[in-house]
Amino acid sequence: GNTGAVGKVDLTIPAGSYTDNAGNPGTVANQSQSVPSIDTTAPTSTVTLDANGNLKITFSETVKGFDASDVKVTGGTVSGLTQQADGSWTGKVVADGNTGALGAVTVSVADNSYTDLAGNNGKGNSASNNIASVDTTAPTSTTTLDANGNLKITFSETVKGFDASDVKVTG
Repeated sequence: GNTGAVGKVDLTIPAGSYTDNAGNPGTVANQSQSVPSIDTTAPTSTVTLDANGNLKITFSETVKGFDASDVKVTGGTVSGLTQQADGSWTGKVVADGNTGALGAVTVSVADNSYTDLAGNNGKGNSASNNIASVDTTAPTSTTTLDANGNLKITFSETVKGFDASDVKVTG
């Protein structure tokens, strides 16, 4: 194998396959031992990003050299990216903007940005989803009052908590 997994190795030297200087044939030798293979398998990453912006990065095996700076976000930002006890990383992603609108966001882990414990370079991965931005834009209202006294109020976005008692009329 090439993953570093332990496997049984049997070694046999047949009788008579060697001699000493006097020509005496050698005796049989046998040995069995469980030993790890040489790990030449690259670790892989899996990036998942759901529609609510929940990000999770997992690895196929224990890795080293990976940190939050290895995560690239296009079309948004990630916050709270932290390593979990199982070696995975989790965080929260929001789209660029400030209106609450959906935006295309891609989160990537680059090839060779981490290694496994044997020093094999890691393989990157990415995930994309439409994620909402954080709405920090205050709503605005436009009022129109025609000559017949008809009032029309239009808001720039859906509002809550507004009713007729909020309208003050004087004169």
